[in-house]
Amino acid sequence: MVNLTSILTALLTLTAGIGVFLVACTMMSSNLESAASRRLKKLFTKTGNSKWIGVGIGTLGTAAIQSSGAVTVMVIGFVNVGIMSLAQAATIIYGANIGTTVTAQLVALGLSGSNSISTTLLFAAFAGIGAFIMLFSKNDSWKKTGGILTGFGMLFVGLSMMANAMDEFAALDSVKHFLASIQNPLLLVLLGAVITAIIQSSSVMTSIAITMVVTGLIALDQGIYLTMGSNIGSCVVAIIAG
Repeated sequence: MVNLTSILTALLTLTAGIGVFLVACTMMSSNLESAASRRLKKLFTKTGNSKWIGVGIGTLGTAAIQSSGAVTVMVIGFVNVGIMSLAQAATIIYGANIGTTVTAQLVALGLSGSNSISTTLLFAAFAGIGAFIMLFSKNDSWKKTGGILTGFGMLFVGLSMMANAMDEFAALDSVKHFLASIQNPLLLVLLGAVITAIIQSSSVMTSIAITMVVTGLIALDQGIYLTMGSNIGSCVVAIIAG
């Protein structure tokens, strides 16, 4: 009964954490995209024939708006209307897959804090700061800035909830034995791809994998395979957009 209660509590905490993380990603993405979409479109149309410029623009654009899916959708739209060639679009999408790792780096940074005031808690405070800016500011650009800060802070609130859930799971021998039994690389890649296709966010799947590795639930190689699958699953966004 104790184990069942612990598992249910951990599952609910994990679900809540994923929900907060997804809302945070959406909030950051929408505010950053609306603030920078015109500049990004101008950059995309100036890629020329240089592959490296295309990769760089895709990387910077995705790092800015925190959504490789949004960049991919924009690029596919440009190809459909003839503004950009397929070869140019491919270089930008390559860059977008590099830029999307910024979220994973933020997660790793948040989980590495070991001081009296953790990095996660410090960054999570931006949610309150951004909320106050959104609430009391009448300027549209300031409201967008507040939305960006709120989304950024909520990333770490969701991350903290997911980490707490993983700690609960790590204390259960049955869960650890089950996860340890999944060693087949193809199965792990497929699992990462399916979960990413369902939640429509490779960043969240990668964050979950990193959290599981840090808390000792899975080994590093298992986390790598899940992350590889998340990159396959994120292609669903491009397929839908196409």
